[in-house]
Amino acid sequence: MSKIQDCIDLIIDTVFKRQKESDVEILSEEEINRIIDKAIAFYEVIEIQQEEVKRIVQSSIKIKMDRGVYLKEYDHKPWYLSFKQSKDSFPFCERYYKYLVSDKGFSPNVIYSLDKATDDIMDMLANPLSQEPFSRRGLIIGDVQSGKTSTYIALINKASDAGYKVIILLTGVIEKLRQQTQRRVDEGFTGMDSASVVEHKQNTFIGVGKCSNKGISAVSLTSISQDFNKLAEQVQAKLQSLQDPVIFVLKKNKTVLEKLEKWLVKLNASNGKIEEPMLLIDDEADAASINTNKEDLDPTAINKCIRTLLKRFKRSNYVAFTATPYANIFINPDTTSEMLNDDLFPRDFIYSLNAPNNYIGASSIFLQSSKDEEVYDAPYGYMLHNNDDCENYIPEQHKKDFIPEELPPSLREAIASFIIINAVRDIREHEKTHRTMLVNVSRFIDVQNRLTELIDRYVKDIEQSIRLYYKLNEDEALRDENIRFLKNTYDKYFVSLEEYCNSISGCIPWIDIQYALYKAVSPIKTASINGGNASKELDYISYSDGLRLIAVGGLSLSRGLTLEGLAVSYYYRNSKMYDTIMQMGRWFGYRPGYEDLCQIWMTKQSKDWYTFIAEASEELRCDIRRMHNMNRTPKDFGLQIRSSNDALLVTAGCKMRSARDHEILVSLSGLYTETVYIDSDKTKNKNNEILVSNLLMNIADYKAKETDKLALNNLQYLNVPKSIILSFLQQFTFSDYNLFYNDNNEYSVISLLSNVYDGHKELSKWDILVASGDGTSYNINDITINSVVRKFDIKENRSGECVAFCMSGSKKRLGSPGHAKGGLTKQEVLDIELKYKKNNDIKTVPNKEYFSSNVKRNPLLIIYPVELKSDSDNKHFSNTAYAYGDIHLWGIATGFPTFKDHVSSFVSYKINIRKLQEVLLDSDNNLDSDCEDYE
Repeated sequence: MSKIQDCIDLIIDTVFKRQKESDVEILSEEEINRIIDKAIAFYEVIEIQQEEVKRIVQSSIKIKMDRGVYLKEYDHKPWYLSFKQSKDSFPFCERYYKYLVSDKGFSPNVIYSLDKATDDIMDMLANPLSQEPFSRRGLIIGDVQSGKTSTYIALINKASDAGYKVIILLTGVIEKLRQQTQRRVDEGFTGMDSASVVEHKQNTFIGVGKCSNKGISAVSLTSISQDFNKLAEQVQAKLQSLQDPVIFVLKKNKTVLEKLEKWLVKLNASNGKIEEPMLLIDDEADAASINTNKEDLDPTAINKCIRTLLKRFKRSNYVAFTATPYANIFINPDTTSEMLNDDLFPRDFIYSLNAPNNYIGASSIFLQSSKDEEVYDAPYGYMLHNNDDCENYIPEQHKKDFIPEELPPSLREAIASFIIINAVRDIREHEKTHRTMLVNVSRFIDVQNRLTELIDRYVKDIEQSIRLYYKLNEDEALRDENIRFLKNTYDKYFVSLEEYCNSISGCIPWIDIQYALYKAVSPIKTASINGGNASKELDYISYSDGLRLIAVGGLSLSRGLTLEGLAVSYYYRNSKMYDTIMQMGRWFGYRPGYEDLCQIWMTKQSKDWYTFIAEASEELRCDIRRMHNMNRTPKDFGLQIRSSNDALLVTAGCKMRSARDHEILVSLSGLYTETVYIDSDKTKNKNNEILVSNLLMNIADYKAKETDKLALNNLQYLNVPKSIILSFLQQFTFSDYNLFYNDNNEYSVISLLSNVYDGHKELSKWDILVASGDGTSYNINDITINSVVRKFDIKENRSGECVAFCMSGSKKRLGSPGHAKGGLTKQEVLDIELKYKKNNDIKTVPNKEYFSSNVKRNPLLIIYPVELKSDSDNKHFSNTAYAYGDIHLWGIATGFPTFKDHVSSFVSYKINIRKLQEVLLDSDNNLDSDCEDYE
């Protein structure tokens, strides 16, 4: 390793250690400069190289990663932070972080955030030193190709430092993916080449094994060359006799998992249970692990094997990792059996990871961004190119005997682009780097193989032209058709890059590209990646000078596998499931030093689908953040995924048998809703009272007169400007449990008023009613108000503290019958009621009928002063925190007329069991049944 690289590694390692010592995410610029100056002096870096050291370090430090957010159940006791304080060293962790700096070039800020995130996750696992039985279930949500593997290997290292003895790591169903993961485990955890151990019976140190703490070790009973089979059978020692932690890296295969379970039980079980604490990590957890059978049948094979393994251990943790958690959240949380215990629903915790800011993901490619009310295109949207022409050459719907006869023009351009990118990267001195092009247009192996032959012949044809003409002057070389096509492709897709992302490629003259073409194209290999050949063809390790590969495949390239140096992706597939579509996006990830060159070819429809799924995924993450702020648990948090109105499916139907369809109104037309939950915070309620007081003072001139002949005797105000109403609603503090008034919900009443209905004529004037009841009277601005009395339930946080009051009773309503009549005259109400009763047998008219299409009226705001009813049966009421004295509670309701020029529309969701229960409650809260007995 060079002196320069040693210097850089020391600087980054020192920055990370200072961050941990100071517990800060970012050190000051002055302190970083001091660290740099000391390292440069220590390594005696010459002046001409010092600027390069500073540039690389500063570039690394700019990479940051925000800490994730989580939901966890209430009763679990935190343990890991106190455990850390009791230990002097963490050898597994320390050498892994050193490896991430020296070998992988991780930013100190990213390592710091990774350390904090895995601290959080460890705290949500059980303490392995506890002798009490435990069984934990959790879910970690990341992004496609974002570094989930680095996270769970960090978790494995921490678990080993903490005392976990058995670690089982499940990969996908493809052997090549298992091998890739085994290699990452060898490098990041055991520190030894497992194939060398198995095949040559010798220890070859790699990765962390070359770092400090060589005295520590871990045992891998699988290898790159062998899954769990003869290697494990040769080890007859009991787990408790082994001093080192033991890891198994397995693909999800019924035979392999059953074999492991029998081996573990035979050698280690006492009374049917294994004593050693176990951590099972399920990578790609939405694939194969989900029970897709009906609940009255036996579980599917892999699901049953996993649950059986977990039950065999007295102390176990199951941690699912996935970037596409759609199937996992639809596992029925109440499914259990005496033989297999609970299903794999993440009942104990859900953790949403954040990716570093240099990660190129779905949102940065497909979603627009905004700042200061300006809307910008997605920062990496320039990567997208259209390949709709593919349909004329390789139809989306084809059979396995289809024979492609010619390459689509867009695919020829994509191949030409890949050749040019290789030339540019050579000019940029990206020596010995892997470069890959992905072609995914068919699920049939025979079609993939035929297409591979066409592509290979095309590349060879271009290579021959380059060999004959690349040394000539530009004009002579351009006489050749292939050279001319490369030049046209360069002019079309690369010269203008400078204006997008300050690329230097736009500064490279074509003649320099031309001279670099032969070296760029001659090593390119074209291969089908399918079936059993993935292990052979995606063998990046064997190419020390860098593999240049055009990989043609389908399923084998659609989940988990990492394509090193992926620069061009040509995608033309017709899958319609969120998880499958997102997992096909191998182009997500990190592209250091060549992100400006990358291309993604897909149809307009595919782009629209990715955009929709990216929005749905981002909405799920927002829900998790919101529920984290509300201290909700996975078991009581209803999860939902926005579903498409066209051909897209959230996931396979058999993976979401417990899911239900639900629609959320995205129109205010005819909507009547109320706040069933009231925040319990005294300060917030005091501020709400001040808002109400100021509102009533500001609208005194709009107070209704006796001549208005209104239907109700409550205090009312007529024709109040919308600006006053919207300002009031935006400042009012609502409990987050109120779906229609939640700040994070883009379809809430306030969001729709501010955006969709901004300037809508039928909302320009409002009526206001201040509800009056039989409760305590008090005075606001010389106005006497009588509070409405309501029974209540308590919403608690993890500490058992009240965070919100929920109106109780058979229908859990805040409003009283008829309050929707506010603002209407007696005659208008009579007309509405006569028409309704003529067509219905129900005597009481629902509130929403006063906003039906035949009623011309203003929108209505109802303000409720609320007094909680004392109930001796309510164990919480004796707590003085609920006895407010002079502080009052406030709730509201809003009703909107049916607009003539606007049709109500809905957003469709797939919801899990818990969300269904919330929806049923919310339906009771907001759908009218005015036969409530308020007592």
